[in-house]
Amino acid sequence: MSKHFILLPIIICISLIIPLCTSLAYAQKNATISPDCGTEEGFEVNLETDGFLPNSNVHWDLIDIKNNTIALSGYFSTNSSGGFEERTFVDDISSGDYKIKFFDDADTNDKLDTNKTELSLDLSIPCKTNNNK
Repeated sequence: MSKHFILLPIIICISLIIPLCTSLAYAQKNATISPDCGTEEGFEVNLETDGFLPNSNVHWDLIDIKNNTIALSGYFSTNSSGGFEERTFVDDISSGDYKIKFFDDADTNDKLDTNKTELSLDLSIPCKTNNNK
């Protein structure tokens, strides 16, 4: 059997496995916020995400759940693995329950890119006591 007949299946397998492994690495979608509540006077939060488009833009909206209105919005840039870690200060927000929605928006048009990632987290102002949860 020729070396070419042995190498060809190996090359084909490698060319199929590498893109699969790469797509699986970017497929881990995750978002965390710490802390997930704070005071009306303002507080610092740490946001961490993974699973978005690498080296692109993620749009975020802070949505007042009761009124379904956007209280704040903006963009974060993703790193080479499609994630970001940002510390930011939340202030000038009324008491209530909020949802932070993150989504891929490479062209920064304030709209979710077609067939791309969208994640959301809950945020409360002020923090709720264990008796009220």
